[in-house]
Amino acid sequence: MSRREWPGAFERSVRVMRMSFGDVGLIRYSGVTQPVVKNSVPVIADGVEWLQLAPRGENWFMTAMFDRGELSQYYFDIADELFFDEEASFTDLFLDILLIPGSKPVLLDLDELIAARDAGVITPYQAEKALVTAQRLTSFLETYGTELRRFCESYRTKLMSGA
Repeated sequence: MSRREWPGAFERSVRVMRMSFGDVGLIRYSGVTQPVVKNSVPVIADGVEWLQLAPRGENWFMTAMFDRGELSQYYFDIADELFFDEEASFTDLFLDILLIPGSKPVLLDLDELIAARDAGVITPYQAEKALVTAQRLTSFLETYGTELRRFCESYRTKLMSGA
């Protein structure tokens, strides 16, 4: 959940809460020498925070990105399984969902999922599992986007205050 694998010269502070429903963490970036911007949205930059959710019993991992306190996007990694050891991690199934507040969810990297299946990197069962999970999650996001925003803002505040 700390995203230590992300390269670059920057500082990050990480706070994680273990909850009965999963792990919730907040990463705050500072001292960024080379900002990372994707689709005009700062992903790693001074003032950017990632609220991450690893829900138990689900096949997705969420990152809600805040830029200077404003929610800028949600990014969902579709996963085969989540692990809860020292910190939450997941086995990526290549398929992702992007949600910009006020917009509809967008399915990303379907080509990567198909290529991984065809190359034997993942099984046909895992590919189907990814598609079913993405469909279920997309439907959830279209229905409960407002509640998700409240959840993210609430846990960001809790993690910032150290509660």
